[in-house]
Amino acid sequence: MQKQLNPQIFGSPFSPQSSPQASSQSASPTFKMDFIQAKTEAPHSDNSVQIQSLEEKLERLFRQAQEFQGQISQLAFHSEENLKGVRVKSDRLQQKVLQVEQKQDSLVIETSQKIHFLQQKHIEQKKLEENIQNLIDRQNNLLKGYEVRMAQMQKILAEKEAQLISTMAALNETKADVQRIKKGYL
Repeated sequence: MQKQLNPQIFGSPFSPQSSPQASSQSASPTFKMDFIQAKTEAPHSDNSVQIQSLEEKLERLFRQAQEFQGQISQLAFHSEENLKGVRVKSDRLQQKVLQVEQKQDSLVIETSQKIHFLQQKHIEQKKLEENIQNLIDRQNNLLKGYEVRMAQMQKILAEKEAQLISTMAALNETKADVQRIKKGYL
């Protein structure tokens, strides 16, 4: 359970919504006035030593409270400054992340375009290679056809040469026969 100070003696406590600097400025005069008023209104009795020690303790507590308020306001100020610095750094980092993402997106688009271009080139290259292979196959088939025809022609030529040789031999025989017959008649 949280302890609360008597507002008649110490004044109203500062609200957490207000800034620490404003509360230390507004709470201090009220506290001092209430403390002075409580001092003057206190009855003089045998317990004056105890009252005086209590007053000294209250003054020390008041000074400590003021020191704490000062420290709190400094901490609040430093934390606000740190928070501002963190926000600035966060904003810069976020901007850099966005720039990196934009660069990455542009690189992805550029790379995909290059890949698509290379794929198209590869497809065209394959088509050209297929056409060239078809032409080579056709030329090979024509050459094979010419080779078969050449072989047939060489065979026919060899047959014709053999016929020519046999015909020449027959012709030479016939000439020799004719020459013999001519000699025989003469």
